Amino acid sequence: MLFGFVEIVVVTALQLVVFQHLEEEDEEEEECSPYREEGGNLRSI
Repeated sequence: MLFGFVEIVVVTALQLVVFQHLEEEDEEEEECSPYREEGGNLRSI
């Protein structure tokens, strides 16, 4: 019973860490995306 409770806590903590990490990556991508789009347009030309 105790193991199941610990497992739930660990899984929840891991999900929170992953979610925060994904949010940070999204913010970084948004900051870099204009440069990436410009690079893509230059390449397409």
